[in-house]
Amino acid sequence: LGKLTRVMGVDRDHFISLLKLVYSNYPFVIANQLLTTLSVYVFALIVGQPLPTGILYISLMITLAISSIPGSLLNAALPIGTRRNTDPFAESFRIGLSLATPIIVVAIPLVATILRLISPDLLEGVQPLRILLLSIAPLSALTTIITKLNKQQETRKLALIGTLRLALLIILLYFLTRNMGVTGAALAFLLSNTLTVVLAIKIEASIIKPLTILWALHIVSAVLATYMPVSNIVTTLLALTISLAVVHTTKTYTLTDLKNTVNTILRNKL
Repeated sequence: LGKLTRVMGVDRDHFISLLKLVYSNYPFVIANQLLTTLSVYVFALIVGQPLPTGILYISLMITLAISSIPGSLLNAALPIGTRRNTDPFAESFRIGLSLATPIIVVAIPLVATILRLISPDLLEGVQPLRILLLSIAPLSALTTIITKLNKQQETRKLALIGTLRLALLIILLYFLTRNMGVTGAALAFLLSNTLTVVLAIKIEASIIKPLTILWALHIVSAVLATYMPVSNIVTTLLALTISLAVVHTTKTYTLTDLKNTVNTILRNKL
């Protein structure tokens, strides 16, 4: 190791510290990949049927596509925070999840329509996809915490949180999938993220307020979609109106914030 670091021209202690930081992230990264790769195969072995496996995969892809909005901002926040020695993670979380919230509250009532457009055979995935969409908020909160710990090089906490989440996901997958199929797999993902973020939230306590407000809006949209005796279009418009009003009045993400975000995007494009 000493010869290698001399050849590379880096300090040995810094190199070892970097290795520890890399490996401490493995449990969290593996847990993220579990449902999108390994768990799809495990699920296929348990149920022995291609259709439910396809439903799980498609639902996960839709969920991950939406969660990439806050995820991208948080990924960008890490080098910025490290270079400037600042803590932009809570702001990145607030802005990112606020931008994703209108998409989430619209997608939840329209899940059946979305799946039908892909294939009518996927309609069994309505409930699992709604559950997975509800997991975006706690997943984004966990990503915020993990990103902050990476900046602080808290390798032990990184490994502990990642291992806890991975263990919860594997255990819950085993029991819930056997009894509830695709819905159980979605619940396992939601519960593993939720339980872990409850235990780790004090690391970045400043995200509690926006997390609570935005996550509550996602849940309200799911409740309306499940119990409102009206058309999906009416439910969607109602959920979107409520979310925009609440986000603005609570100052979670105001119209001024939106204007600043748009201006920033336009400046960077130009």
